[in-house]
Amino acid sequence: MPKFPKTARLLKRSDFRFRPYQKYFTDRFGFYFKKNGAGRLGISISKKVLKRATDRNRIKRLLREVYREMREEIPTVDVHVVALEWDLEKWTKLKKADIAGDWERWTNELQKRS
Repeated sequence: MPKFPKTARLLKRSDFRFRPYQKYFTDRFGFYFKKNGAGRLGISISKKVLKRATDRNRIKRLLREVYREMREEIPTVDVHVVALEWDLEKWTKLKKADIAGDWERWTNELQKRS
């Protein structure tokens, strides 16, 4: 499995404030992205969306894993993934395949916009 080095992450507050940006929404996530970036990922899941830290960390782990697998498809895009409010029961039943489907829809939309 490919690693997820610090160079592949949005770390500082200024990294998350890229302008101009584009956005795409699925049922679960909002993708805010900049096309001429360095191929980095940032994830935000607020306590308002998921109260328990273990739940937030699980979703982040799944997002990072899907990103690692699909990283070659979007090499120059900085993306900030924000979890949207959704039913708690649906969040706990969320699988990697569901997140991969959201990611696929976003990458397809990204290729259409290019």
